[in-house]
Amino acid sequence: MTVSTTTILKHPWPDVWRALRDDLSVIADRLDEVASIECLQRETLVGGSVQIVNRWTAAPQLPAFIMQYARPEMLNWVDHAVWDEDKAVCTWTIEFPYFRDHVSCGGSTTFQPAMGGRGARVMFAGEMVIHGMPGGLEQVEGLLTKGTESIVTRLVASNFQKLAKAADEHIAAG
Repeated sequence: MTVSTTTILKHPWPDVWRALRDDLSVIADRLDEVASIECLQRETLVGGSVQIVNRWTAAPQLPAFIMQYARPEMLNWVDHAVWDEDKAVCTWTIEFPYFRDHVSCGGSTTFQPAMGGRGARVMFAGEMVIHGMPGGLEQVEGLLTKGTESIVTRLVASNFQKLAKAADEHIAAG
């Protein structure tokens, strides 16, 4: 399944870029459905790009019938991102430790000037492929598989919009 969304923010793209790259763990405090974001690794690569590995822990607001099957280890993921400022593109892959053999995910986030250079256009595009469910979820596999695409498409796009707006608020707060 493919997920994409675009948002326009009030601050120039370099400011938004730096906030999302450098202050993500602080921005997480502004997001209701994210418990934490922890930077596991940060490295400047040859050519100036920055590679960052973050572990995200979710605090989802999902229906009770889904939450009864959600164990804490299911609610985290690790993103591997390469931030190439010269191209204004962050390419990323996401691994879901609990679903390691069942989900693959990757994409990019592109930053452009907007509003005559006073703002930023941030474009998120990714693809997720689901290869079945891990053991223990067989009884709900059909339900999860059928509903996953719709739920994930809506949640990922909505959560990216919230993340971008939280970055904008973070910049405004100084």
